[in-house]
Amino acid sequence: MNEDVKIALVARQAASRLSSGFGRNLSDAVEHALAADPLDRPANKVLDPISIGAVIVSAAALGWTIFHDLKKDRNEAKEEEAHEKSSELLADELRHHWAEIARGDATITREQQDRVLMAVATEIVTVDASTSRR
Repeated sequence: MNEDVKIALVARQAASRLSSGFGRNLSDAVEHALAADPLDRPANKVLDPISIGAVIVSAAALGWTIFHDLKKDRNEAKEEEAHEKSSELLADELRHHWAEIARGDATITREQQDRVLMAVATEIVTVDASTSRR
């Protein structure tokens, strides 16, 4: 499974995890964001499913890169507690890159930001663990 496929899988699973809070159309918004040319996206100032979808895809792509950089510095964790700690560390690292992820979308609240980043981080760790075992 190549990196782009893993990132898309992370984005889709995070959208599924977040759909109860952001609406049933979130999965469609993520699919739209995955298919869209990132240079064609105008700056949105209104929170809509498309902008949340783009944020999830951006967080998944950057999170995947950061996760693998962090993974180089630690032993691969097998226990659930270590899995959760990895997710929390990754979500914290993603918070430092929020401006890059959100691309100026200031309409997302801090609570929404935390939920999106934790969902993406959890899915990255889960996808990595499941694809590393193959």
